[in-house]
Amino acid sequence: MTEPPTILARVMATPWVRDARRRRLTFVAASVVLAVLSLWPRPYLAKAALAPEVSTGSLSALLNGGGGGGGVLNLNALLGQGQSIEAGLAVARSHAVAEAVIGRLHLIGRHGFGDASHAEVKLRKIANIEAVRGAIIQVRVRDTDPVVAVDLAAAFSAAIQDRLSAIAVQQTSERRAVAVNRLKGATADLARAQAALTAFRENNKLAAPESQLSVAVGHLATLQGELQAKQVALDTLLRFATPENVEVKSTQAEIAGLQSQISQLQSASSGAGWRACPACRPRTRNISIFSEMNGTTRVSTRSTRAILRARRSTSSPRRTI
Repeated sequence: MTEPPTILARVMATPWVRDARRRRLTFVAASVVLAVLSLWPRPYLAKAALAPEVSTGSLSALLNGGGGGGGVLNLNALLGQGQSIEAGLAVARSHAVAEAVIGRLHLIGRHGFGDASHAEVKLRKIANIEAVRGAIIQVRVRDTDPVVAVDLAAAFSAAIQDRLSAIAVQQTSERRAVAVNRLKGATADLARAQAALTAFRENNKLAAPESQLSVAVGHLATLQGELQAKQVALDTLLRFATPENVEVKSTQAEIAGLQSQISQLQSASSGAGWRACPACRPRTRNISIFSEMNGTTRVSTRSTRAILRARRSTSSPRRTI
């Protein structure tokens, strides 16, 4: 019984291998191929990652916002703005970053790079910039020289950081300009409100409208508290006495008097009570002017804080990890 032939035996039995001349040529060709592959350059990979910063708000949100309090809220949302991952990726792949890398490493004229256009094409072939999970921008450079790969990755990282910082500074300047314009408008509104308040005080011979307003509001709150206390006391008395009791009738009269005073004050503070209480008209106008002045003061204060925060928002938007 003969054993089945092996693969090597089958190969050696083929007419091509059995021919001595062809067999030698095959071995020479295989040796040349293996020698070339052994000398083939090995590629090296260098990586650099840039972590994002927290971002909020935008300049368009401020410009599209309405006047008054809404504009101030949009201004506050604007001050912490940072780059989104899409914007950061577009900046990292831009011509400005590639040009900065070429200038930083002096690649023009070096072997394999040529002039500026060829150097940029070569960079885009060996460098891959992509976004990974967590809004991180990652730079991957492949080159046969490990030193060149590391230098290119570091140069890309530094160029991207510099470019994003320059964009952040420019956006901060724009935000400051918008905040200054809002502050100027709020200052002008505050000046007009103060002038109207001064004229009203002089025409009505009022010494301190702010004090009168606070006293009126405080008096109304005091009357409402007394009314609630009297109502509780009345409920307690009715548990132990009849409605004909003298103390019960006295408490009911006090409650009616308090309700009458509260209704008069509430009608005086609204426009409906001007005809019933002509003396209340100056007080209501006083409240309106004082409220306008307070609102303008809040806008001015918030705009000033916005400018101060905008001055501190020029830090680098990303950091290398």
